[in-house]
Amino acid sequence: MPVLFVIDPGQGTWTLHTHPDNGAYGDVLPGRFGESVSLPELFGVEIVTDGFPVYGEAPRAAPSSRG
Repeated sequence: MPVLFVIDPGQGTWTLHTHPDNGAYGDVLPGRFGESVSLPELFGVEIVTDGFPVYGEAPRAAPSSRG
């Protein structure tokens, strides 16, 4: 596989693996959701990751102030 794009919604990260050689990828580019990634010429597209959801614990509501 010439390009492997892995997303980790639990951590909010992505990794682009390119240039496979002998069972391993020669280049590994890590990034975070919100950063765009340009795929190599084979695909010629840019993936915008700012809308990717992050999974995990739901955010906790702020305590209400009752007076």
